[in-house]
Amino acid sequence: MKRLLIVSYWYPPLEAIGAVRVASFVRHLPGFGWEPFVVTVNPGRWTPEAGEPDADEDLSRVCRTPGMDIGRVLRLLSGGRLRGGLVTRGGCEKAGAWTLKGLGLWLYDRVLAFPDAAWPWCVLGRRRALDFAGTVAPDAVLSSSPPFSSHVLASFLSASLGVPWMADFRDPWSGNVWLGYKGGTLDAARRFEARILTQAEALCTVSRPLADALRESSGKDVSVVMNGFEPSEFKEPATLFPVLTFLYTGNVFPGKRDPSLLFETLRALLDEGRVKRGDLRFVFYGPNHDTILGLACRHGVEGLVECHAPVARRRALELQKRAHVLLHLEWDDPRAKGFFSGKFYEYLGAGRPILAIGPKGGVIEAALRATRAGRVVAAASEIRSYLLDCVSDSRRGVIPAIAPDVGAVSEFTRERQAGLLAGQLEEMLRRHPEKQRPAA
Repeated sequence: MKRLLIVSYWYPPLEAIGAVRVASFVRHLPGFGWEPFVVTVNPGRWTPEAGEPDADEDLSRVCRTPGMDIGRVLRLLSGGRLRGGLVTRGGCEKAGAWTLKGLGLWLYDRVLAFPDAAWPWCVLGRRRALDFAGTVAPDAVLSSSPPFSSHVLASFLSASLGVPWMADFRDPWSGNVWLGYKGGTLDAARRFEARILTQAEALCTVSRPLADALRESSGKDVSVVMNGFEPSEFKEPATLFPVLTFLYTGNVFPGKRDPSLLFETLRALLDEGRVKRGDLRFVFYGPNHDTILGLACRHGVEGLVECHAPVARRRALELQKRAHVLLHLEWDDPRAKGFFSGKFYEYLGAGRPILAIGPKGGVIEAALRATRAGRVVAAASEIRSYLLDCVSDSRRGVIPAIAPDVGAVSEFTRERQAGLLAGQLEEMLRRHPEKQRPAA
């Protein structure tokens, strides 16, 4: 069995889609001839909050290095008054480049948190990671981002060991529309990215459009390995909510990915008397209470909208199975058509109808058409028709249902995606026989 060294900042007990993706590779790759070993960060005060640690974790297979998240450090030191991360670029634009706040945010983006806020783990954990890698003696290295500093550490380990390295992009780096790099920061990110990725033997990402863009910018071979879902997580039966429930789990981004059009359409239906307040409800689980409630109040639908704090992933999966319809919000921007959110795969696993609100022609619409698991609506008229059909069925005691293509849905399982990754790793080794580890 070949050995794979995986470098990923995100790994359980940290809870994020990156951790879920890497954990699924660790679980399924042995079935395809690859024995995985992981270099990751040690959860603590200066890193993101984690769930319960695994008391039975095999320390011979997982190396946890010291780490530090710059944004979290700033928040803790300021008593929560300062924030770092994705908000800084938007905040800088609003504040003005030459205001004190603008200069501070520019300093954060260009100096303190470049290439990302997690970069200290590449420095603090380098020696421990190298010692661990030397003991493992891997056949190949795989790094997963974001944070993109994972690639920096993997590049160092690959060069030190003399084995080929594949860089996995769950999201783009310099070309990430969500990060919104501009001007000098964008130029610096592009140069940094190009310098690091010249050392990678192969790249992979989560959708065909993103692979095409990455191939064009890097000149590298790029394969597609989606995140997928775990069927075993959805085996337990669940009772639907008593009221027609549209559920959304995750972040909302004002003006980019928010329910404004949905709430506007719902208000019109209320005014016309086509929908009554007891007919349905919209439930949101995530960190954006103020944003969602503010939009609901603005459109006069606050009585139909419930907001709850983020919950553990296991609880989110239970809620998804109980919903009548799973709500998926997309950013109305052509550059975002290649993005799969992590929740989309969970929605597929839950087996409930998916209502995706956003532009057509992207990977979400293609996947929903292939699987017959839901539909994409882009206009108020389409949302209106969908809501009226659901309310009419509910009044007659009919539950919204789907008849998915089981074979098409199975293509999105994590085991299937791990098999694709294993095949790409084998191909990378075949292209570079000079870097293969001698047989034991």
